[in-house]
Amino acid sequence: MSLAELRGIKGPFGLTIERDLYFGPLATLTVYAEAARLAEGVVEDRASVEAAFERLERRAKEDRRVLKARML
Repeated sequence: MSLAELRGIKGPFGLTIERDLYFGPLATLTVYAEAARLAEGVVEDRASVEAAFERLERRAKEDRRVLKARML
C-alpha cells in the first residue's frame, strides 16, 4: 500500500490515519506482519514480536533462504 493510498483512507466520522509520534519499532515490518497474522490482530508487545521473528527464522532455515527481516 502506498502513502497516497493511506492518506486517502477515511475511517469513522471521516477520521484519517495518523502517524504515532511515540511509536518505537522493535522489528522490521515483515516481523510485525507475521505477529499480526499469528495474533489475528495488531500487536506491539515484545513477546509477540519476538515469537513472530523466531517463527520467520525457523521457516527461513527450513527453506534454506536468507531472512531479511530482523529485530531492531
